[in-house]
Amino acid sequence: MAGVVEGAIAFRSRSSRSGPKCEFHRVRDDETRYCRAMPAWTVPAFGATFFVAIHYLLLRAAAGRLEDRLGAFVLEATAAVAIAASLPLGMRGDAIPTTRAGLALAAASGLAISVASILLFTTLRLGGPVASTGTIVLGGGVALSALAAPWLYGETFTGRRALGVALGFAAMWLLAGES
Repeated sequence: MAGVVEGAIAFRSRSSRSGPKCEFHRVRDDETRYCRAMPAWTVPAFGATFFVAIHYLLLRAAAGRLEDRLGAFVLEATAAVAIAASLPLGMRGDAIPTTRAGLALAAASGLAISVASILLFTTLRLGGPVASTGTIVLGGGVALSALAAPWLYGETFTGRRALGVALGFAAMWLLAGES
């Protein structure tokens, strides 16, 4: 392993039936051990988390400074323009054929997020604190979709998911009374 400092740990990707693994190789004593790596989707998910936080804080600042539906419209229109601008920049996912069902489901999702945006502007304009409203709206949506996904998409409902959903609902309950 040329170019690696003695005592450093090098990583090599490896896959198996149980999912991706990373190989840790100690350069000095040649000890090798394995551990589970984060799946590839976690990196963009954590990146999205950062941008959702920015979105939510800016949304809170805008609420009450313009009418709720206009605010939601500006939010959605700006998002549409930004996504359209990204198309010629080569920021694309895998090549997947576009289907009518895919377009219809994306449009339905857009309608749902539009209603959520209007209601979120209303919630924040009415004085909902960021911690409470964010947990209820965003966390609640995640908890509800985590409950529905096993039936809709055949995802596994594990103890870990059940605990996460329970903790999500507990957080909503704890923060709902905050003013």
